[in-house]
Amino acid sequence: KPRRESMSSESGCSREASRIVRSLVQQRFLGSRSRKVARRVAESLPHGCLLRPEHDLYLSDELHKKGLRWNLWRCRYCGKSFVSEEYLDRHFDNKHPPNVTAFCPAELCDALDCSAAPGLARTPLARNKGERPRRRSRRRAARFASPCPDSTAIQARRDRCRRVLEACSLPTDACDKLSCLGGRLVGALPRPPTPHHAAERQPVLIVFYLIFLLIFYCGLYLQLSAAPAPKPIKRAHRRD
Repeated sequence: KPRRESMSSESGCSREASRIVRSLVQQRFLGSRSRKVARRVAESLPHGCLLRPEHDLYLSDELHKKGLRWNLWRCRYCGKSFVSEEYLDRHFDNKHPPNVTAFCPAELCDALDCSAAPGLARTPLARNKGERPRRRSRRRAARFASPCPDSTAIQARRDRCRRVLEACSLPTDACDKLSCLGGRLVGALPRPPTPHHAAERQPVLIVFYLIFLLIFYCGLYLQLSAAPAPKPIKRAHRRD
């Protein structure tokens, strides 16, 4: 039985594709894999930017979602529990519908090439254990790739993507590279910026590593030099 994609019936916006776009924007544009850090950076974007937290269609639902195990998900609105994230998403649509006038992050899915990162479609668990192992599936990745439309529709999506990113003062390279490939509409992700703190931390780690090796070998040398010399083995003379 094919797996139904989590999508709001009123807005027609894919929740899974929105999660991928939200994660890619955090990693590639905001330069952080941490949700809390990326949210603070997103709040500093221009007020007309649709990527700000208050304009996100499903961000409130994601903040009210808690994954305890791969088969136990809890709604923070009402406290109900569900056996999968998909059922929890359906619960949000039925009992806690979002504001349909907000921005759907899945609109940028083609430009950011969501099919290249299908693993981001699921919300990380609250604890880094108990998650059922998953295999990468080409069929699962193909669900996030749109069929190739005509040139007019492609240009319209480029313009829409460019307007969204320009309003946020973000680079629009991914929008300009949106094109058809193998019958699918794909884009290209910009390279993630190199964090300055990681570049500054690397020499410090090397120094600590060298100090550790020096202490280790000095201790080994002292231990061997302090050990008593082995006594010579006396041979037993055989009596004739």
